[in-house]
Amino acid sequence: MPSRWEKFATILVIVVGIIPIVTQFSSQGDSSSLILLGAIFLVILIYFISDYVKDKLSQVDKVVEKIAKMEEKVDYMKSIHELDKRVSLIEEKKKKGQVDPRLAAIVILLVLLYLYLRSIGILS
Repeated sequence: MPSRWEKFATILVIVVGIIPIVTQFSSQGDSSSLILLGAIFLVILIYFISDYVKDKLSQVDKVVEKIAKMEEKVDYMKSIHELDKRVSLIEEKKKKGQVDPRLAAIVILLVLLYLYLRSIGILS
């Protein structure tokens, strides 16, 4: 993509190139120089329009690439979310079969307390 300075330099070169054609037409009234001047203006117009279109198309391509990258990230995040759901379900299934160690310790202490009280004769 040409910079502003390059575009300005291109326009300056074209204007300097047109000066001899204009002076030839004004001094001799030659119609062929007028046709040449019109053709040059047409080429200039086509050049700048094509440059503008190429610039806009490259911007569109860049936006399309960015959108594709964002879609990949979204798909990646969806798969991570699905994996997180699966892991949480597996963890919950694991927890259903497990016994809380604090509960087991309390039961053992109550059994030992009962046995102690029975052995000293408080509970017969």
